[in-house]
Amino acid sequence: MRPARRLSLGIALALILPLSPVWAQGKPAANHIALEAFSLHFKKANERKAIHPAVGYEYSPQKTVGWQVGFFKDSFGARSGYAGVNYSLARFGGNRVKGRVILAANLVRKQFVKNGGAETHFVPMPILELSMTPSVSVNITGSPQLDYYNGKHTNGVVVFQLKIGLNYTSCDREYPV
Repeated sequence: MRPARRLSLGIALALILPLSPVWAQGKPAANHIALEAFSLHFKKANERKAIHPAVGYEYSPQKTVGWQVGFFKDSFGARSGYAGVNYSLARFGGNRVKGRVILAANLVRKQFVKNGGAETHFVPMPILELSMTPSVSVNITGSPQLDYYNGKHTNGVVVFQLKIGLNYTSCDREYPV
């Protein structure tokens, strides 16, 4: 394993392991393993990859500040990553599907333009989280086309991200079993 990869893994574990007591509290899932699933590009979709291998961690407690960190391959195949903070609003919805809005602000390091190098940008991201089961949810997020300098712009995209909750128990009253 390369030293940079070992360092990244060490940092991720150092951030996640102190939260392990929180996982056992039996509250609605606030700790998630995030897996990038699919992205839908508005333009030039044939020049970009739609499926992105990724892994991340999201701590998003309801109605309070949380954080997220992750690593993925972007739509051009470059190794990328993100880290940021989030604020989750109250849950809404019916018996089968529940949702919530998460407001996130990330520092994203990725290749933003074709044939370009990796760049780091601040990216605000509104997220709609739809919970299909008590422990499985989908984040729907994205960004519009953004012009940022020297005539360069990003491509608008909608991203669907699968999340697995780490701390669900059948004692949760939000999802009666």
